[in-house]
Amino acid sequence: MRAIRSLRRRHSKSIAEPDCGGIRDSCVVRSGSEKPRAAVDCSTKAMDLLARRPHFRRQLAEKLGRRGFEEADIRRVCDEFEERGYLDDLACARSLANGELRRKRYGPKRLRFELSKRGAPDDVVAQIVDVAFAEGEEALLDEAVTIWLKSHRWKRDALARYLERRGFSGSAIWKAVDEAAPQAADDKAASPRPDSKPCADGENE
Repeated sequence: MRAIRSLRRRHSKSIAEPDCGGIRDSCVVRSGSEKPRAAVDCSTKAMDLLARRPHFRRQLAEKLGRRGFEEADIRRVCDEFEERGYLDDLACARSLANGELRRKRYGPKRLRFELSKRGAPDDVVAQIVDVAFAEGEEALLDEAVTIWLKSHRWKRDALARYLERRGFSGSAIWKAVDEAAPQAADDKAASPRPDSKPCADGENE
């Protein structure tokens, strides 16, 4: 990321607005070799986007396309950035899986969905999911259950729906729910009801 920011600063200095004599569309900017202004702008915008956060190639190309750049310029910029190591789909997917998506306790189905939605190629998605859950999904599932129990009243079906949305498999979900039921019962028994008050005859309501 630091290398990208440094290159972006150097790159921006090399594309100072030239004197076009009022014919802006036909201008070219000299930066080593001549490139059409649109191509230079596309490269600059791509660098700006990558400086903010990593992108998948497809994700970057879609953003550049929405900003009106030509498909040929987008393809050329993406190829160049891949050669320089600024675009790396595998590294981007690994960073997401180990960072943001790991903190959200996503199971294998949701992890696969989130990576695909953001633009990761199918082969990269498969590789990342296989590595992330090489030892199974139980450890991450247990973490998700523990977090849910801390902030929700025990409801078997509600917990199951939460874990399903997180992308865990059905068999693992119901096993975790069954194991969580005694824990929830113990926690409830250990915590007195706040509205429990003694009655006049000494018995609880």
